[in-house]
Amino acid sequence: MKQEYETDGNNPLLKLSRVGGWFAFIQAFTVIFIVVTFFIWPHVFSDHDVKMIFEGIHSNPFIYFMKLDPFVPVALLFQLPVYIGLWAVLKKTDNAIAIIALIVGVISIAAILTTRPIIEMFALASQYASANIAEQHIYISAGEALYTLFHGTAWATSIMLGGITYILFAMMMRKSSIFRASTSWSLIISGICALFVLIPTIGIIALFFATFIGIVANILCGTDLLKLQES
Repeated sequence: MKQEYETDGNNPLLKLSRVGGWFAFIQAFTVIFIVVTFFIWPHVFSDHDVKMIFEGIHSNPFIYFMKLDPFVPVALLFQLPVYIGLWAVLKKTDNAIAIIALIVGVISIAAILTTRPIIEMFALASQYASANIAEQHIYISAGEALYTLFHGTAWATSIMLGGITYILFAMMMRKSSIFRASTSWSLIISGICALFVLIPTIGIIALFFATFIGIVANILCGTDLLKLQES
């Protein structure tokens, strides 16, 4: 039997679900913005070395800021209120799994914050531009260490933990009367795709599907959470 939810307007958990619902839409449109800007300012990761990035930052700082994919941490920070809203609604369905899903989601968000050291790259680029040849090699070496963080262990960990979070919340949605089957299945598919991120070639394709299905999943989550206000 599916778990019903008490829709008392004074319920603080209901207020959390309302905030989560709106942020689900904000997060989805932030990801759409990231995808659109990728085609305007393609990322540097496939065809630039650190020296090219430093020179690009010096000559076109805004363009290279966008090319360094700066909004991924922002998008995941917007996901936090969504996770809290889902926890608020689903804790009655299975409190233990709801707490685990929220904790895993928070760790996923925390991990991604370390993967975009863009301010540091700009600082090194500024020092590189005014350095002599010998000093430039030092700054390039420092930049290479930072460059590995963009798609390093923390990045992959964040994606996979985010996928696990989606799957855990979706499992509880299947037992709740609030969420449609399309919402839970979109979360499950997006979450499973995210788990393949480390597999060469397949991982990139899976990440592509995880991103686009995740947009749909967040829109559906937002719709379901906001419908609680009308109950």
